[in-house]
Amino acid sequence: MHSPIHLIRQAELRAPLALLRARAAPVGEILVRSGLPERLQEPGSGFVPARRLLDFLRGGALTLEMEDFTFRAVLQAPDSQVGSWGERIGRCWRLRDALHCLCLQIPEDAPFDELGVSYADDYAWLWRRRHLPPKNPHAERQGEQYVFAAMLRALRTAAGLSWTPPAVRAESADSDWLLRTDAFSESAAHFGGDVIAIAVPYDLLDLRLPRATPTDPVPAGEELPAAATDLAGLLQQALTPLLGVEHLSLDLAAEIAETSARSLRRWLQEERTSFRAVLERILFEAAEERLREPTLSIADISAELGYANEANFTRAFKRWTGEAPNAYRHRRCLH
Repeated sequence: MHSPIHLIRQAELRAPLALLRARAAPVGEILVRSGLPERLQEPGSGFVPARRLLDFLRGGALTLEMEDFTFRAVLQAPDSQVGSWGERIGRCWRLRDALHCLCLQIPEDAPFDELGVSYADDYAWLWRRRHLPPKNPHAERQGEQYVFAAMLRALRTAAGLSWTPPAVRAESADSDWLLRTDAFSESAAHFGGDVIAIAVPYDLLDLRLPRATPTDPVPAGEELPAAATDLAGLLQQALTPLLGVEHLSLDLAAEIAETSARSLRRWLQEERTSFRAVLERILFEAAEERLREPTLSIADISAELGYANEANFTRAFKRWTGEAPNAYRHRRCLH
């Protein structure tokens, strides 16, 4: 695959959305300004384009005039509002198990993140390496805050809510927000590395978590869809949440893939598919989902999917399935 499309699971919006609502911020406007649909205020387990979600986090920080907006949102949120990892880490047996869980789960929600634990003479280091080329440092700093908060939450499950790390490392020299945050105000800070990291004293690793149960090191949780591994699948996952918000064009797809339309078309051909095939899969799956809602008419669905009229939608649907939408609905969707 030539150009990975960077995605973040929609669940990562929960904590920032909660803080914005608590401050009576115009959440819908911030989403739209970031190129995301207002309907993302509702819970979901799919993915959205990473750059746009990071732009949303930056928009939240600017709206609230809160430099550490994302850090504060993730650190303060209930376990159920922080991605796929929040509730799982608290059920682990020991801190080292919780860190293992975090290192597995964060890359499930943000596949361009790599997490691990390294062991040095002085401390163990919980670290994150980002495989997302730098583009907007202000937006990416909010993403950095998300991971720092996730790491600190995991560590504090055993060390206590007031625990502060002896040392931290940041990728950017501009990450001095760390020094102005109470959680790291007493930490030795190092800037300009290739990872972000938190030092963990060795005597913490085998601490038992307060809510621990002696089960598997990583407790089972809700099975969530994984990010695709092929370009066409990634493109479908990235564009699906934008349906009804923007015209799903080849140019938009190329923008999200951070390449040219010509290159994207060639790369899809190498996977023996095309942008039109990707678009039709998006439209068909969206149509099928909406056909399961008995209150939606065929006219409503065709308009929502961007068709000029019901007849055009019906012709397209017959091409996909061999039957009209109403017949398909009664045979497949309403039973």
